[in-house]
Amino acid sequence: MPRTSIQAAIDNHKLDVAFDGTPDDVIHGPISDLIKKIHPAANCYLVELSAGLPLIEPGASRAELMLCLGDPAEVQMYPLPSEPFSGPAEGLVPLLEPGTPVEEWIYHDDETSYYFWFASNTGEAEEHWRLIEKATYPKGAVF
Repeated sequence: MPRTSIQAAIDNHKLDVAFDGTPDDVIHGPISDLIKKIHPAANCYLVELSAGLPLIEPGASRAELMLCLGDPAEVQMYPLPSEPFSGPAEGLVPLLEPGTPVEEWIYHDDETSYYFWFASNTGEAEEHWRLIEKATYPKGAVF
C-alpha cells in the first residue's frame, strides 16, 4: 500500500501528515478540520472554488492541491507547444521550453474553469513535478 505524506507550512506553523493510501474524501475532511484547528488562516488549503482561485502557490505538490480541492475534473498530459499558440497554457511559454512535458489539472464551478499546471524546468522525474502556474477562464471559453 502506498504511503502519502503531506506537509503544510502556514506562516511559521508547520504540519506534517502521513497515512497509508492516497488522499480521498474520507481523509480530506479530517485533515482540513485539523488544519483549521491548528491555524485558522489556512485559507490556501480550504478555500472553495466559488470563492475564487485558491491561494495555493506555485511550488505546491499534487497532494497539496488535492487536499485543497479534491480530485480534478480533467487531467491532460502533453508537450508544451512551440510559439505561437493560443490557449490556457500560453502563460507557460516564459516558464518552460517548447516540448517540455506538462500535466494540466482542470476544476470547474458553474461559471469558471480553474487550470493548474505541473511540470519541471530542470528535468525532474514526473513524480517530483510541482505546480508551476495557475489561471482561470470563463467556463466554456473557446481558444
